Amino acid sequence: MNLIISAIFVFLALTLLLRPLVVLIMNWIIHRPSLKHQVVALFVFGSGLMLYATSLAQWYYHTGALALFIVGLLAIAEGLVIVLVGENKYRGFVRYCANRPWIISAPSIALLVFLAGFLAFRSYIGPIPDVGECRSGDELKVLCGFEKPPEDIVLTPDDKFLLVSEFGGIAAFVEAAGQTVTSGRLSFLELSTLNVVRPAISYSNNSWGDGYCRRDKDMLFNPHGIDLIQRNDGRYQVAVVTHGPMEAVDMFELVAEEGHETHLAGLEPIPWRLVWRGCVEAPSVNFFNGVALAPDGSFFVTHMHGRDFSLNDYLLATLTKPDTGYVLRWDRDVGFSQVPATEGGQPNGIAYDSQNGVLHVAFNLSDRVDAIDLVARSVIASYSVDAPDNLVLKEGSLWVTSLLHQPMDGLVCERYPCALPFSIIELDASDYGEKTKWDFRGQPFGLPTVALPTPSVDGEKQVFIGTFLGSRMARMIAE
Repeated sequence: MNLIISAIFVFLALTLLLRPLVVLIMNWIIHRPSLKHQVVALFVFGSGLMLYATSLAQWYYHTGALALFIVGLLAIAEGLVIVLVGENKYRGFVRYCANRPWIISAPSIALLVFLAGFLAFRSYIGPIPDVGECRSGDELKVLCGFEKPPEDIVLTPDDKFLLVSEFGGIAAFVEAAGQTVTSGRLSFLELSTLNVVRPAISYSNNSWGDGYCRRDKDMLFNPHGIDLIQRNDGRYQVAVVTHGPMEAVDMFELVAEEGHETHLAGLEPIPWRLVWRGCVEAPSVNFFNGVALAPDGSFFVTHMHGRDFSLNDYLLATLTKPDTGYVLRWDRDVGFSQVPATEGGQPNGIAYDSQNGVLHVAFNLSDRVDAIDLVARSVIASYSVDAPDNLVLKEGSLWVTSLLHQPMDGLVCERYPCALPFSIIELDASDYGEKTKWDFRGQPFGLPTVALPTPSVDGEKQVFIGTFLGSRMARMIAE
């Protein structure tokens, strides 16, 4: 909404630069036989804007809603001025301005440009909860114990653990938050105890990757998007987008092993371990984010933007909405190839429906999620949503996260995750019809990246939520 209002303000500012047009409009008002219809129009327009603005949740904390309310109030005020001072005096004032158009135009243009810029970068101006302590809110339970942000999560085949990608961050954005990019890690979250457990990882030959990429336990490891499937041969494959020391997609086998000991003393043994089975290094022009595996071991991966994409480039792109990336497919025979109909602004999360041949892609900067038919090479469904991140495809539903704020809002935060408003949305994966939407404000959690539903506990469906900044996860009950 903010960008639409901002664009309207810019359009009005440009219109005011056209002096003949401004004078023409003023003369039209002056020579109308009656201004009664204008008064009615101002009252109807103003009342409509104010009613719509106040119908939004906590509208007084959002600059877009406040702007609509104030514009509506000014429209009603102008109508009242016409009624109170009389039509003749009002026409006299308009005639005075028509002879000196810059008296109105100059300050109006300056105000409109300022408001357009402010609305483009700031949305939420309400209170932000403190996240200094690991305390839950009334709607979300906060789970701490992570060393790095739990950016992406998948559920293990036994439905008892979450495999978590603890993300070291992207340099341009982490450094802007006053932090440093470091090595991340993979971890397990045990659902029954909510304990965070380090997995055992062993290293084998590059049999599931390109055959050339190399990794060992001493190398920098910065995981980002992850996926988990059961392969055609019955084994469980995990794909992990990694940013260090090379840009790559790493492959692990998730191996069931009863009695396996964890890396952390004092915790119960867990039945899963990871075996590194190879990696695929990215082409030099690509910078990856999300990954989706196919049962044959091939995968789809989102290329967000070029590797030299800076924070300033990102902020500009939030306004101009250019296409910055696309989706790639990889297999051992062809290597990487671009997937048609996947261009957009910062492709982020991705999910592959192998049964129907449909690829779901979240375009973070384009504010949409697309369903792409890989055979027809075309978009068959699209859903507009602010800043979608990772996607989860589960039991016919597509789970999406959304930020209810603008990029500059996060600069007011002293601690991370910045507890700004956000939404969790459950879509029907077949047609993108909205099943359920949860809006969160005033909770000690923010900047969500992924929402993963897990099997019901005591009849309640749990949804776990990750973030890209902050060492905590959240859990909600989906009623």
